[in-house]
Amino acid sequence: MMDYQKEYIEKNPTLHLEDTDKKLKEVLKVIDYSNNFKSMVDIGCGAGLLTLKLKKALKIENVTGVDLSKHMILHAQNLDNSNSIKWINNDFRSLMNLQEFDLSIAIDIVEHVEDDEEILEVLSKISKYSVIKVPLENSVMNRVLNFLNIHDTFTETKNQFGHINHYNFFQIRRKIEKDFNILNYNCISMPKRRTKIWEVGRRIWLPLGLLSKTIMTYFGGGFAVFFVESK
Repeated sequence: MMDYQKEYIEKNPTLHLEDTDKKLKEVLKVIDYSNNFKSMVDIGCGAGLLTLKLKKALKIENVTGVDLSKHMILHAQNLDNSNSIKWINNDFRSLMNLQEFDLSIAIDIVEHVEDDEEILEVLSKISKYSVIKVPLENSVMNRVLNFLNIHDTFTETKNQFGHINHYNFFQIRRKIEKDFNILNYNCISMPKRRTKIWEVGRRIWLPLGLLSKTIMTYFGGGFAVFFVESK
C-alpha cells in the first residue's frame, strides 16, 4: 500500500491542485442545490482547495476536511486564511465518532481504500447525501492493452497514485447501490495521455459519448460522479 505521508507527495508534487476547478464543475453538475446543506465533510480532502471552493459555491457554514496525510492537512490549513474549515488529520473511520453531516464528499478516494465497501458504508452512516467520484479504469481498452502487454494502466495507477481498486461503471454502481439510492450521476471521458497507443485508443471510443457516456467509459475508461442518498 502506498505511503501517503511521503511517497504520494513525492510522486505527485502538485497535489493535483491543477485539477480543482474541473472537479468543482463535476460535483456541481450532479448535485441537487435545493437541499440547502448546512454541514459538509470532505473525506480525503487533500490540499484543501476543492473543499474551500465547495464551501463557497454551496454556501455551507459548517465544513470539515479530513485527510490521512499530515502534509496535506498542513497545506489545507495554510490555504484557509480565515480558518473557516475544521481540518482533521485522520482516516475516514474517525468520522464515526463525529457529528452527522448533511453532505459528504469523496472525490477520487474509494479506489485507494482496500475495503471499499467499508468506506461506502461509513459515508452512508455519517451523512444523508454524498457525492462520490471514482476513476473507471477497468475498461475494455485497458484490459486489452494489458492482455497484449502493450500498456498496464492498472499497475501504473497503483504505483503513481495508489489505486488498488479498478472499476468500470457497472461494478462501482453495484457497490454504491448497497448503501445508497443514486439520485444523479455523470460519466466523463479520460483526459489526454502521453502514451501514444493509449491516446489513440481513447480517441477511438470518445465518439461513443454522443450515444451514451456510460458505454463510452465502459470501453474507453473515464470517471463517474454520483450524487446519492443514504438508504
